[in-house]
Order: sequence, then C-alpha cells, then structure tokens
Amino acid sequence: MAKVTVTQINQWKKKWGDVFAVEVPLDDEGKKIATGYFKKPTLDTIKASSKYIESDPIKASEIVFLNCWLGGDEAIKENDEAKMSAMQKVSSLFKVRQAKLKKL
Repeated sequence: MAKVTVTQINQWKKKWGDVFAVEVPLDDEGKKIATGYFKKPTLDTIKASSKYIESDPIKASEIVFLNCWLGGDEAIKENDEAKMSAMQKVSSLFKVRQAKLKKL
C-alpha cells in the first residue's frame, strides 16, 4: 500500500486546493482499508464525463475518478468493488450551488 506523507498532501493542496481522502474497505469485515487521495473535479472534467452520463454512467464516473486521482493505494484502482465505491464518492465532490437571480 502506498504511503502518502503530510508533505505530499500539502504540496497537492498548494497545487489543487482541497484534497480529499477516500477510505474504501477491501474486505467484507472492513479490516483492510485502502485510501485514495483526490482533488475536486473541474468543470472540464465534468464536461468530459457528461457525454457518457446517459449511455455509460460507469464510464462517466471513471473519467471523473481518473482525472481527480492524486495518489494513494493502487488497490483502489485494481479492485473493481473498491474502485466503484471510490468513484461514487469522488463524483459527489462537484457541487452545483443554488444561485439566486434578481431582476434589477
């Protein structure tokens, strides 16, 4: 399992802003945990994935996952169940905030 240091996380924060750790159990008992580190998806990443939302939603989520991956345990990328779990969490990082419109 890859060891990510505080120094590495701070470098990522400097470059990408917020960094998120996604912890995924690798077994049914939750004794083996893999951690992946991700940045927030950009609008370009969302745009690249959006063309697959209807036809292949898993591919759309995978595009976001791969574009946001910074590092961590490669087991997340290699274990399909772990990857799917992480993909769901990473896809939820991009939030569309409620804007207000006022006529002036």
